[in-house]
Amino acid sequence: MQGKGQKSHPYLKAVIILAFVCAYMAVCAYFAPDMKIGEFRLSTVHIGTDSPESITVYTQDTVPARRQTDAPERDTMPPKVLLLGDSMIEGLAKPFGEYAKHNGFTLTAAIWYGSTTQTWAECDTLDSLMDKIRPQAVAVSLGGNELFIRHPERRAECIDRIMEKIGGIPFIWIGPPNWQKDTGINRVIRSCAGEYRFFDSSDMKLQRSDDGKHPTRYAARIWMDSIASWMRTRHDLTLRMDKPGKGIKSNTDIIIIAAKP
Repeated sequence: MQGKGQKSHPYLKAVIILAFVCAYMAVCAYFAPDMKIGEFRLSTVHIGTDSPESITVYTQDTVPARRQTDAPERDTMPPKVLLLGDSMIEGLAKPFGEYAKHNGFTLTAAIWYGSTTQTWAECDTLDSLMDKIRPQAVAVSLGGNELFIRHPERRAECIDRIMEKIGGIPFIWIGPPNWQKDTGINRVIRSCAGEYRFFDSSDMKLQRSDDGKHPTRYAARIWMDSIASWMRTRHDLTLRMDKPGKGIKSNTDIIIIAAKP
């Protein structure tokens, strides 16, 4: 029985308990910004690197709590391959990209119409591409515009310069698919690049487009399949080159290089 002058406070006890719980949660949130409460995780998310502001969000706990013993995340970026050359690689870009998609790497095709080994050797375009793309492997297809030059041996210096620009990265050189007998450019490229890196396309019987020079789309696929089969024998290339099935979409970024006016 209450004494005279005393008032009843039926909710006072509940208010005190609620205040205590709120204070406890605030302390926990301050000292443990990543704590689990039932099915939810209490996380502190910082907005920007230069701002001390933060917001506290509640998200459903669908992943296990982070452990301090977890190893750092590995680089999961797919390997990058650079395919560069003259107009002949226009036909190779799509089927090569299908191999890339199927085998887990990306392909960038840099097409410079009308270019030669001398063109690529005497400018900084390849240097810029290497810095920008940072490929793990390079495929060169040049020589198609040098089939009939006089003194092809003079292009050996240009070929060596291209290889210097590529550096120590694994590379292959895809020889041009001759539509007529050349004056020796394939021989010079093979001598510079080495038998092991050179794919000889000169004797392949490929159907040609209306210009009589470039392989048709269908022929380009045959050409690419032959290159891929040869690439599987290359032990310094870590790329898988399993043949893609039907319906695989190309995984190719195409860069068109235009000569400065």
